[in-house]
Amino acid sequence: MRRQIFFPAIVLAVLLPALPGLGAHFSKAYAEVKYAPKPNDIDRDLTKFGFNIVYAELFNMMMYPEKYERKKICLTGKMAVFDNPIEGGKSYCCIVTDTPGCCSQGLEFVLKGAGEKSAANTDSASSINSSDYPPADSKITVCGIFKLYEKDGISYIRLIDSEFIR
Repeated sequence: MRRQIFFPAIVLAVLLPALPGLGAHFSKAYAEVKYAPKPNDIDRDLTKFGFNIVYAELFNMMMYPEKYERKKICLTGKMAVFDNPIEGGKSYCCIVTDTPGCCSQGLEFVLKGAGEKSAANTDSASSINSSDYPPADSKITVCGIFKLYEKDGISYIRLIDSEFIR
């Protein structure tokens, strides 16, 4: 047992003085790396993660929306349709449920080209043709631009200029 502890202690004693120099070398090399542009300019592709990670990221979007403003977001979930009493008409959402199925989080979206006139102001969903959307409860993947807006003193979030990905 003593030999097993003794050997790592010697290795650490020899390497420890060299670590500050190594750290500076790696941080310089890391700073010089040039990254390729993201495919399709997607800032947050949540389609590659499990439900728990996506659920947590949606929670972060609700808590810190300014960090996501004007970012292109893609996610997979279940299609949901709600009556929108504030703007009238329907609201369309992508709902994500965590793995146990006890908690759900959703993100409203507006299709590209839908409600163009009102999209300049609040991205209103009131002039959207419902035939452009899949039926409720179907599995969807949607990509759009994250938008924080205010209506009657209340902040809301949604994806605008969205499109379905097959």
